[in-house]
Amino acid sequence: QSGTVTFGGTTNGQLPTLSFGGGPPLAYSSQILDGFGSGTPVGVGDGRYWTGAYSGQGMLYGNDVTTGTVLEVRLEAGAGFDLFQNPALFGGYLNASRNVADQLFSDDDSQFTTLTSVLTGTASPAEAVFGMAGWGSAVRLQFSEVDVNGEASGSGPFNVGMQDIVYTVRATNGPPSTTVPEPQSFVLLAGGLTVLGMTMRRRTQRA
Repeated sequence: QSGTVTFGGTTNGQLPTLSFGGGPPLAYSSQILDGFGSGTPVGVGDGRYWTGAYSGQGMLYGNDVTTGTVLEVRLEAGAGFDLFQNPALFGGYLNASRNVADQLFSDDDSQFTTLTSVLTGTASPAEAVFGMAGWGSAVRLQFSEVDVNGEASGSGPFNVGMQDIVYTVRATNGPPSTTVPEPQSFVLLAGGLTVLGMTMRRRTQRA
């Protein structure tokens, strides 16, 4: 079964609500890391939703403004199933062209894509394509802002966002599945009220 993960909300800066575009639901979590790969979690930051300002679309961004930090999004299909992810869209705030570095990992770090970057449009997001297949039931997607040379730049994952993750779920070593066990309830990493002050101030901190 195939679907598209979309992130939504009614209030800017809120924890996102997820839709799956007709595909099987996936368990979700997010966190801020101090770098790509097996980075160390930073504080209580996580993924948040903002509407209409990232290359003209609502996006999931990371609520940390430190250069070099990374937003990691983890998606899981459940035991006995493989999750295939490809592609996703990236946008820049405030409808600006920004370079976004992205990388995809298997949950155990044994497999991963090459760290690459895309340049977002001002009125439309840029598509990133991931070359991965059969990595297990869960994957971790990481992204952050970089400069034209691929070096950490700007406000980490704060001024760049992600949307529309296309995915397919298949039974392990089998054909595409038509029945997928319901995953555990969506897991949203702790952050809560301690970061709401940041989201209220974020307009004045923008580049």
